[in-house]
Amino acid sequence: MKNGYYKNAFKINDNQIVKVMRSKEGIANQTKDFETFNYQIGEKSAELLKNRSLKALVLILEEPDQFVCLPTSFILDKVLRKSYQGKNKDYQFKIKRDEQQLLLTVKGRNATQKSDIKKYEGDIHLRILK
Repeated sequence: MKNGYYKNAFKINDNQIVKVMRSKEGIANQTKDFETFNYQIGEKSAELLKNRSLKALVLILEEPDQFVCLPTSFILDKVLRKSYQGKNKDYQFKIKRDEQQLLLTVKGRNATQKSDIKKYEGDIHLRILK
């Protein structure tokens, strides 16, 4: 699906659509030894997530075999909050990783929220409906 709001979205089956997002290469922070991947969700993509038209975001870290798949409910809970919305009506967040941690960080108006994604490993499943 390449047109309009569904740019970079793929149909898994007739009912389920996921959006794939790519970051620029991970930027290593020499002082803390982690890589940072930046992502941005535009207003139109945010509406698709809020309406549950998209079932998940697949965030490619570097190579296509290194990715994080986050379901819509997780994105709505952790990223798409009104207080996290930027000046341009978009939502920006980062994935930071090192050998032990995989953190999702979102800057809000008053604070930065960090969520350890690795603790959900094996617990978050994208359920494919038939």
